[in-house]
Amino acid sequence: MPRIFLHDEIKDILIENDNRWMTYEDIAQSVNNRGRYNQTARATKPCVLKGQIRSRVQKPEYSHFFEIEPERGRIKLN
Repeated sequence: MPRIFLHDEIKDILIENDNRWMTYEDIAQSVNNRGRYNQTARATKPCVLKGQIRSRVQKPEYSHFFEIEPERGRIKLN
């Protein structure tokens, strides 16, 4: 199975939810429920926290993907 990157998983979840604003908590829960993203090769069960989602969407290298607010985010509409 190809490696899934967290920022790609976030984008997929937002697209599936019609790119409506979602809280970081809801995104983290969706990532965990889907079970596709594992933080390490040894991880058997995903456990992504809302802080990890917030940190990822706020990273400068992903700023062109995401529009963010203090507790929620979505894909940037250009």
